Amino acid sequence: MLKKTLLGTVLFATGLVSVPSLAYQVKQENVKETLKNAQNEAVKQLKTQKLAKIVKEAATVLQETQTAYLLLQQGKTKEALTLLQKVQKELQVLINKYGLKNLPANVSFIEFNGISDLNTAEKLNKQVKEFITKNDFVDARVILAVLRNEIDITTTYIPLKLYKEAIDLAVDMLQHGNQEAALMALQSALGTLVVETVVVPKPMLEAQYLIKKAEAIYQVNPKAALAYLKRAEYDIKLTKALGYISSEKDIKPLIEKIESLIKAIKEHAATTEEQFKEVKKEVEKTKEQATTVK
Repeated sequence: MLKKTLLGTVLFATGLVSVPSLAYQVKQENVKETLKNAQNEAVKQLKTQKLAKIVKEAATVLQETQTAYLLLQQGKTKEALTLLQKVQKELQVLINKYGLKNLPANVSFIEFNGISDLNTAEKLNKQVKEFITKNDFVDARVILAVLRNEIDITTTYIPLKLYKEAIDLAVDMLQHGNQEAALMALQSALGTLVVETVVVPKPMLEAQYLIKKAEAIYQVNPKAALAYLKRAEYDIKLTKALGYISSEKDIKPLIEKIESLIKAIKEHAATTEEQFKEVKKEVEKTKEQATTVK
């Protein structure tokens, strides 16, 4: 490492290495780093977006309800009543602000890191199908677990109307000294929560992220943009091989648009900007196809 550093210093001092070539090396290194971290960055962005959608007041209402339930179980009736009356007021504020909607109050994430090599994924894809045709679900399940490369996003929603009715009932029961009925009402309130899990394949997230990166730099660093688009194309094929997309025809329009965009960048075509817009629309459409809602 020291010899390489000294050699680079000497070459630069003698003028044998130009500033532009050094800048190019830096750009190349940045491309490698971007590709290395692309999936983590894409997942991080998705988490940030989902967390930003949580209504903080709704999250507070849910936490306070759970606390009130624990207080009642401990026989602390007075403290539970005071807290639930506070929840009543907060719920009314939410209803006045949002209407009778389901508000996101919590979100959690579980990641699965499966196969990221396309050739391996394609081989395992073929193998799992063979196991299923033989009715060998035991071995098929083992391979399916390995093919799981996704992030599961679980969002908890408060249905304001039903939740408010249950909290009102709990408060009324406590004011009449009926602790057991109040506990049942709180159980009912917490039972109205709507839980939704969305499964998003991580290679698809990476592809979308890299297409946006390519769009941002294609005019100043077309080689880097091409590298990002080629990886994005690889990721889309990987998404299909992992089983998140049913058939080749489902990704064909997107692959063709990316190939056309790559050609446009190489030829410095005037349509490049418009083609990026088309690719981004198509990748969003394909991502929706690959996403599962449980």
